[in-house]
Amino acid sequence: MRLRLFVLSALICSAVVGIAVGKSSAAVCGDTCVISTPFDTLRADIAANAPTRLVWLFTAEANFSQALHPPGPCIPGSCVASQLVLILLDLQVRGLPTQGCPGGCAFNATNAYVLDRDVRAILSNPAIYPLNLQLMPPGPPSIPPGPSRAG
Repeated sequence: MRLRLFVLSALICSAVVGIAVGKSSAAVCGDTCVISTPFDTLRADIAANAPTRLVWLFTAEANFSQALHPPGPCIPGSCVASQLVLILLDLQVRGLPTQGCPGGCAFNATNAYVLDRDVRAILSNPAIYPLNLQLMPPGPPSIPPGPSRAG
């Protein structure tokens, strides 16, 4: 229940941020943003690692973030909406292993780590978000899952 409310809140927040930024960046960028490769990797990893019932949602959020990125280099304030959508996606991904999926699903720390790593790679890429304009999800990065320690 809490995860559903969180996902719904994230979507509403994403929509509000997108509307606030304006339609111009999404309209100019369209399907051919200059920053496709890292987002393509994220989408592929979502398809391979996310729970089936959430693949569409996470892919839509990745697409929305990409569409909000301006077609040219970021200037102060121009990439905040794009980064916020990625941060919301990352927070959802990191919460799934502990909160669980609505109706249950197989999504563990390994799956979360793969997607968290992709999001953080995009956010820390100076070709996408210049170093002085980068935002990151709150809290420490997810720790890669270690081997099982059955006793």
